[in-house]
Amino acid sequence: MVISKSKYMRGCQCSKALWLSVNKPELADEIQTISTQQGDEVGECARTYFPDAITIPLDRTVEMTNQTTAAIQTGRRPICEATFMGDGLSCSCDIVVMHDKKSLDIIEVKSSMSIKDRQLDDVCFQAYVVTQAGYDVQNVFLMHPTQGYAYVDSFDVHAFFTLENVTDIIKNKMPMIKDNILTFTEICSDQEPSCDIGMHCEKPYECPFKEYCHQLHNIPEKSVFDIPGMAASKKYSLYKAGMVSVEDLSNSGDALTDKQKELVKDLSLMPGESIIRKAELEKFLGALHYPMYYLDFESFQKAIPPFPQTHPYSQIPFQYSLHIQQYAVGPVEHREFLAEAGKDPRRYLAEQLVRDIPMGAHAIAYNSSFEKTVCRKLAERFPDLKEGLHSIANNMDDLLIPFKNKWVYTSSMRGSCSIKAVLPALCGDDPSLDYHSLPGVQNGAQASETYGNLQFVEDAAEVQKIRDGLLLYCGLDTLAMVKILEKLYSYIRK
Repeated sequence: MVISKSKYMRGCQCSKALWLSVNKPELADEIQTISTQQGDEVGECARTYFPDAITIPLDRTVEMTNQTTAAIQTGRRPICEATFMGDGLSCSCDIVVMHDKKSLDIIEVKSSMSIKDRQLDDVCFQAYVVTQAGYDVQNVFLMHPTQGYAYVDSFDVHAFFTLENVTDIIKNKMPMIKDNILTFTEICSDQEPSCDIGMHCEKPYECPFKEYCHQLHNIPEKSVFDIPGMAASKKYSLYKAGMVSVEDLSNSGDALTDKQKELVKDLSLMPGESIIRKAELEKFLGALHYPMYYLDFESFQKAIPPFPQTHPYSQIPFQYSLHIQQYAVGPVEHREFLAEAGKDPRRYLAEQLVRDIPMGAHAIAYNSSFEKTVCRKLAERFPDLKEGLHSIANNMDDLLIPFKNKWVYTSSMRGSCSIKAVLPALCGDDPSLDYHSLPGVQNGAQASETYGNLQFVEDAAEVQKIRDGLLLYCGLDTLAMVKILEKLYSYIRK
């Protein structure tokens, strides 16, 4: 068996996960995150830092190794995806810079803004493999986006990236690599190891075998892992202490905060049970002002700033949905905005928004801190629109409040107050409000990723299909607020 970099890093996180990845890979859940895509984009950008570099085409490891050897023999150009094998090990390096045919520097590209321990383990394994393949590693660098970089008038790839020399750190870590490899090889060839669940299921990456292992340990349907807002470290600490089920947690003494004890009580509700605190709900609803503008933004983040006056990972709004209601439980009007892909959407969005929501009008959002922040950031960027944008932010109510404060709670919310939990709990009898039935886009992460990739879609019919999916999703977010608020009014009329 060949130990690859991915297998080595899996073993560093959890021996059981390593064994499963080799012997029962079909048990893994697919985990695809936006950060994965960001990493790919930063990697592509890093290659432009070395304009004379050559790239080894993705292929079987053996073929990539042969092509790497051939490239090294032809000269001293930087090589991207350089692949090495030695002593039952293999790895591909993002970039290697040859000093001569037997000595080189390794450059590992990361999308994070700072160095993390797992990245050092990653590149340390690479250095070990390259050494075993017969090469002298002179320097090791981590290449990542520069803290504080701003795209002003044009994108400067050399200012965007920082190269940090971590050679000394890698030299100190090298002795552990051989021991780890021996251990990991034995694990893979043995029986499935017994391993308890813990924080290694979550960090440094969420494990694709987490669900399998939780089932092995008979985690009940309602457990400590269902308590919203609790740090994962505390959940696993309580699990280790034998406080797993709702019943266990109900008798936890001082192990939980008062707020956490309330959440446990919520989880303890029987199916169909609910809590309605009418006095608090009436006060909240009585303070609302009409006409009401239900507002929801969608935004995307890029590690590589895409437009002038943006930074790495700036939130860039590209879409909003707006339902307008003249009075409580009255008819609604719908307006929306979705920017053209590939262009800076901020000015166009801000201009239409201040036209759609008049000065002094009251808006409402679900978890309004995000919508308020977007409006205020747009006001900073476009001073001529500042008055209207500040008016929207300053006159915005938050529909999350009744659910966050547990003035309204049902057992089917399972301790969560997110709109994705509240909507089916309150309006589950309406199939038109089901996010899972939406074509294409069903959550915010998908919306962000879909829009970010839209500029690369060439077929006009496909572009329109994608745009329709984005509009439907964002439109449901604001329609959901309309329906939820109608439900809240019905509770105080009973």
